[in-house]
Amino acid sequence: ALAGDTRTPTPADLFSSGRGVWSGGGSRLVRCGGCGHRHMSGSIDEPLVAIRRSSLNEWHTLVVGLQGALVTGFIYAYSTYSNALQNQLHLSESDKELIGLAPSITNLFTTMCGLTLDRTSVRFCLMLSTVLMSGSYIVYGLVGLKIITVSGTVPLCFALSAMGSLGASFVVACVFSTLAKNFEAAQRSAVVSIAKAWVGVAAGVGTSIYIGLFPDDGGSERLRFLFFVAVICGVVPLAIRSIAQLRSDGLIRFSGSQMASRFTHQPYPPPSSAHSSTYPLAQRHPPTYRSG
Repeated sequence: ALAGDTRTPTPADLFSSGRGVWSGGGSRLVRCGGCGHRHMSGSIDEPLVAIRRSSLNEWHTLVVGLQGALVTGFIYAYSTYSNALQNQLHLSESDKELIGLAPSITNLFTTMCGLTLDRTSVRFCLMLSTVLMSGSYIVYGLVGLKIITVSGTVPLCFALSAMGSLGASFVVACVFSTLAKNFEAAQRSAVVSIAKAWVGVAAGVGTSIYIGLFPDDGGSERLRFLFFVAVICGVVPLAIRSIAQLRSDGLIRFSGSQMASRFTHQPYPPPSSAHSSTYPLAQRHPPTYRSG
């Protein structure tokens, strides 16, 4: 679309899937003789360039991040239905405690969630978390109510609890990495702390409401709590996946000369005393951009 165009590029020209913000003049797009692609020539006069990959405000991601954090808190609600599960399946005390250890053991392997997020996208990981959490809790409830009968109930319940915990870990990776990358240092710690507090809201307030509706600790009604969790874990990640997107490396600031060198295939300028303390990240680790 830019072939033969030598006008000053607009933000939409350079970043077709996001927003760019800068001011400056004397730059145009020219064809590179080496690769045949079009790049920026000239210079950018503005000392700072701020690139945002999404038209959404970062506070939008906080709102949906709080909803995602609510979902993750249900992995701590095992005590809500553990006695009912023990009565229905005639489990021993050790079997009940073993099933309760599944989320803690799964947490040892949750680094794969972050690695998967780095290689895919927020949308993909939220979809995967929906399948894992909603599917596992539905089967978990069917087994607990004896609608599905199996011989090895303890290993199956352990595996289903572990799957639900792994799905919640994908939501954790999406929510907290998105907030950390979209907010600047002055706001980052407060925003992440608020989202972390909302994890406890689901485990505390959400389960308390359900217990108030079904006070019988050992009755089968408590096991229907698993279907309640399955619905929430299936709806919320799908509802927020269109908004909760990473903006590549978030809000990245670097100098105009580095911006020009990026589009002319020139290497980054060597660190100097004037820039090394101000832009260490941009000089040592040039950012890469990909769509959410």
